[in-house]
Amino acid sequence: MKIQYKKILVSVIFIFFIISCNCQKNEKIVKVVKINNTTKKINEANKNNKVMKKLDKIKLEKYKKNNEFKYTENDSIFKLEDHGEIYKEIKNKIGEHLKIVNVYDKDKLVLIGEGSFMFNCPVGIHRGYNLEGKIIQEKNFDKDFLFTFVNLKQKLLKEFDINIENKTLDLRINRSSNPLEKKSKYEIFLYNELRSQYRYIVIDGINGHTIKDLNVRALD
Repeated sequence: MKIQYKKILVSVIFIFFIISCNCQKNEKIVKVVKINNTTKKINEANKNNKVMKKLDKIKLEKYKKNNEFKYTENDSIFKLEDHGEIYKEIKNKIGEHLKIVNVYDKDKLVLIGEGSFMFNCPVGIHRGYNLEGKIIQEKNFDKDFLFTFVNLKQKLLKEFDINIENKTLDLRINRSSNPLEKKSKYEIFLYNELRSQYRYIVIDGINGHTIKDLNVRALD
């Protein structure tokens, strides 16, 4: 059982943390609750800092119907990927690039990892859990990006007339950071129809300033 769990843990780490976009920070998560006009700070999960979210068996059967692991519900698309010892559930609203990913242990169906991605870059806080629901890993991928994806979306639309939600655009966005130099950046690649040329824009991830705006031949 220990060997199997180690394999699961490695899978979770691979999915959430071995990714080119770097930003990390461990943080305690709290929320404010008002009871009889008295404000109390409590732990997000509970006193034991545990989360015991499970993959719904009914939903699992819905996935497996006709051997299909994808379905649409309301305004969202759900996809389930079988990775051997884990299930990886991907959810995104129709027409949006933001994806929410949950990772479940295949035997227990309990949540062992969660996080969000934008253009395949991890965003926000990603967490890994053990089989008892206790947080064992946590990273804040937005730590080095004071200029957020929301800010980037607004800037690209206002200053460059690029709507990142337009699925007809051949668009790719990367982001990277160098914590030692306190630098971070977004790289935007907008290709023409023939992919013979693309517009290359670099935006500072801290202050949102435009660093580059070039038209580049694809072979350059």
